[in-house]
Amino acid sequence: LPDYAALLQRARGEVMNDASATQVCQWVDDVKLRLDASLQQMVPALTDVGRTVTPTQLQHLSQKFAKGNAEFSDEFLQPNRASRHAASLRRAVDRAELLYGSLESAQRELLSKGIASSPFDPELWLVERKQRQQDILRALKSVPSQDLTQALHTMGTLVAQFQRSPRPAFAAYEQRLMPYNCALAAQLHNSMSASQRHVAAAKLKGWEDDLRALAPARAAAQAVDTLPENLTRTSRPTPP
Repeated sequence: LPDYAALLQRARGEVMNDASATQVCQWVDDVKLRLDASLQQMVPALTDVGRTVTPTQLQHLSQKFAKGNAEFSDEFLQPNRASRHAASLRRAVDRAELLYGSLESAQRELLSKGIASSPFDPELWLVERKQRQQDILRALKSVPSQDLTQALHTMGTLVAQFQRSPRPAFAAYEQRLMPYNCALAAQLHNSMSASQRHVAAAKLKGWEDDLRALAPARAAAQAVDTLPENLTRTSRPTPP
């Protein structure tokens, strides 16, 4: 949490200045590094859970995936180009306004033109999404019969694929999409007025403060968890 707070503090220091596409992509890489670390820390716990998954639970998960895919289609795969563009623009505006506050008409137009030229391909993403779901189902089906070392390897491989697809076509697509998105984000940021950038700085400060407030509570909880069993047994209330 302190590391995430420091990252937000750094962002707050930079948000008042213009940005380049290279800087935006560097920010993406910095966030991915932290996400990678978090995912790797989750592998043992995910493995423990995965080794207890039942066929009934797998069937339920498969049904949840199917429902989510239908919702994805409704949100991203509108029946014609105009409605798909309008939905994409609405999502982009919502994300931008979460940070900067209300956008001006020229900024909305900048986003509209950028989205119209974007290499984003929801059909390709849906195909990849379904393939990843099958990867998850296969892994969860196999780990209950594996020993701990094998199960950790299976889950570790699965987690590593969350950010880096093993399928060359989709990996190449992401290599095209990311620079474009970084350039568009930089253009949009550079169009922001001083007041909009102040709004963004205040939002970042609020999120930073939240993380710094959570950090001591988390540290205290970890300290209690590491106390000897005889101490924790006497220091925690006995349930009725």
